[in-house]
Amino acid sequence: MSSLHAFILGAALMASMIMSFGPQNYFVIRTALRAEKIWIVPLVCFLCDALLTSCGVFLVGAVLGNSGSLRHTFSGLGAAFLCLYGMKVFFFSSDAFAGELHASSNNSGTLRNIAFALGFSLLNPWVYFDTLVVLGAGAVSLEPACRVFFTSGALFISAVWFFGISIAARAAAPILSDARTARLLDIFLGAVCFGSAAQIYFS
Repeated sequence: MSSLHAFILGAALMASMIMSFGPQNYFVIRTALRAEKIWIVPLVCFLCDALLTSCGVFLVGAVLGNSGSLRHTFSGLGAAFLCLYGMKVFFFSSDAFAGELHASSNNSGTLRNIAFALGFSLLNPWVYFDTLVVLGAGAVSLEPACRVFFTSGALFISAVWFFGISIAARAAAPILSDARTARLLDIFLGAVCFGSAAQIYFS
C-alpha cells in the first residue's frame, strides 16, 4: 500500500467515526457559541484523539499484524461495527441537533471547559472502540512506515473537524439546525462508513 493510500484510508476511517453529532461534538459546538477562547476545547479533543489513535495504530495494530487469525477476526469486527453504524445513521435522523444548538448556558471558565472536554473525550466507552479497535483494525495490514501516514490522515481529519466546527459554529448554526441538512449529513456519513468497512475487510 502506498503512503498516499494509507493517509486516505486513515482519513476516511476517522471521518466515518468523528462526523456525527454525539455528546462530544455537541459540547464543542455549544462551547464555541458561548466561550471566548474557542480553541481550548477542540485542542483538548484533538490531543485525546492523538493519544488514543497512536495507541490503536502502533500498539494494537502492530500486535494484530503478527497474527493472521487475530488480524482477520479484528478486521471483521471493525468492518461489522462500521456497517452497523452506517445502518444506524441511514435510518435515524439528527432531529435533536436543532434543539441542542440553541441550548442556553452560562459562560464557563477555561479550566472547567478543559475538564468537560476531557470527560467527553475519555469517559465515552465508544471512543476506545473507535480508536483502538476500528483504527487498530485498519492498520493491521500496513507496513510500519505506512502506519505513520495512516495516523497522520486520521489526525488530520480530527484536527479539521474539531477546529472547523468550533470556528464555524456561530455562522453555521442556522444551517445546521435545519433537519433536512442534518439528514443529508447522516446519509453522507453512512456512505463513508460502508466504504471504510469495505476498505478494512478487503485490504
